[in-house]
Amino acid sequence: MTHAPSAGFRFTQKCICVALTLCVSACLPAGLLTPGSGRPGGQGNRFDSGATATAPANGRTLLAIYMVGSDLEDDVAPRDGTADETASGARSTAGAGSNDLRELLKGFESLSPDERQNVDLVVAFGGPRKAGWQGVKVVDLAGLRQDATDNYFGNDGAYLYEDATADMAQQATFQDFLRRVRVRGQGAGKVIFDVWDHGGSYDGVGFD
Repeated sequence: MTHAPSAGFRFTQKCICVALTLCVSACLPAGLLTPGSGRPGGQGNRFDSGATATAPANGRTLLAIYMVGSDLEDDVAPRDGTADETASGARSTAGAGSNDLRELLKGFESLSPDERQNVDLVVAFGGPRKAGWQGVKVVDLAGLRQDATDNYFGNDGAYLYEDATADMAQQATFQDFLRRVRVRGQGAGKVIFDVWDHGGSYDGVGFD
């Protein structure tokens, strides 16, 4: 994957606002986010279509994160334009994305049993030049906890969906995740959507 702005779909400010509007509304008509012919391929693990995902119980808050790791995940130390795993020839657990996923899990563990019942999470992560992050993987809270057992994300297999050939900067990949969030968010009291990556003002964000 390249990090050049010319590669792939650019999430402009207008596009991000539209995406947030679509996701935060938990009662969207079924036709708003149809996958269309641009739906990315790939083999699903537990399901291959968001339409079969289990919706959270009424009153839950669903946090959905579209995490484009880019060089924030794969070029940590030194910041020299070369992927850490390429430079060292070994697996690296470092990365801003990985750190934030660990913080999410730590925050969840700090909740009381009753509070945990009111939280749901789904994350799409990928994008950097890192072995476990190639393409895109979609994971829920249970899968993320399992993936974190060896402190390295992306090498477990407990994913709702994965496609090693996907480009997270492409509109079709983003739209596919929006569709999954819409389905999973049905019945949720609140849906919060976060686009995670570099920000480039009017140049856009989310370069893969």
